[in-house]
Amino acid sequence: MSEHDRATDTGPGTETPPATPPEAPAATPPGAASEDAAPGALRLVEDFVNTLSVETGTETLTDPAALAAWLTTYGLLPDGAPAEQAGLDRARIVREGLRALLADHNATGPTPDEPDGDPYAQALAALDSAARELPLVFDPYADPPRLAPATSGTVDAALARLLGHVAEAAAAGTWVRMKACRMCAWAYYDHSRNRSRAWCSMALCGNRAKAKAFRDRTR
Repeated sequence: MSEHDRATDTGPGTETPPATPPEAPAATPPGAASEDAAPGALRLVEDFVNTLSVETGTETLTDPAALAAWLTTYGLLPDGAPAEQAGLDRARIVREGLRALLADHNATGPTPDEPDGDPYAQALAALDSAARELPLVFDPYADPPRLAPATSGTVDAALARLLGHVAEAAAAGTWVRMKACRMCAWAYYDHSRNRSRAWCSMALCGNRAKAKAFRDRTR
């Protein structure tokens, strides 16, 4: 995924424990990560949100087959597993709900849960509803133990896994560094020391924002 399409995972006498369930394949973003990319599993979330460019309307998840291909490429769906229209609809809901959360991390005005925050308020409400259909369960066999999808091998399991990465990042304190650009809503990870980065790219949206601010001041 490019930075921007504009240019831019006993002893005797005790009960025998259940067999360890097979682990899902490691979810891994394809290709080498750039220095600006989100770290670890957050890069999956970053690239997932950026399957749509809000500014240009460029959509990667154009149909169920495209969704299945993307999830398979990122190790979130087994090769050959199908995707249906309902799965595509839910994936887009999860994606835009995550974008609303990232925008809240970079907000200077209303937050997504405030009435004036539309359409982010709608996206967040839709994510809240969709997430209830994507359950995570405690996996004691993982090292370290973690929350994992309740099912496997489906689009819903892949989406639940993405939300699990969000929960892990929130616990680790890195989630707050995931943001949506104030100019174009592109997802990025804020590597700055004081988390002050406001744009996906200073050379692109940063300069555009400064030019707009200058025009507004000189009117």
